[in-house]
Amino acid sequence: MALVATETTPLLPVPDTNSKPIQFGYGTLAFDSAYPTGGEALTLTGMREILNMICGKFGDWVFEWDAANQKLEAYVMSTGLEVANGTDLSTATGIPYMAWGNP
Repeated sequence: MALVATETTPLLPVPDTNSKPIQFGYGTLAFDSAYPTGGEALTLTGMREILNMICGKFGDWVFEWDAANQKLEAYVMSTGLEVANGTDLSTATGIPYMAWGNP
């Protein structure tokens, strides 16, 4: 299983500015039982590229979007280190997110 996004709203388009339309979406995330070093790949319906994402925290875990690799990274808030490879994050569910990107 992989990182799952439950989109709770359709993508919201932003008026075309500088010939680069952007769409916003939000929902919740659920991680799986084996976090891979470097982050979990994620795609959102209707977004070919996620430019950035803001996520809520879960316990001692915080999340950061890696736009260059299109992955969501997990960190241990108390140490600032990335979650270890293979860590079971399956209890991390219902994490709210807001993302924006290119349609």
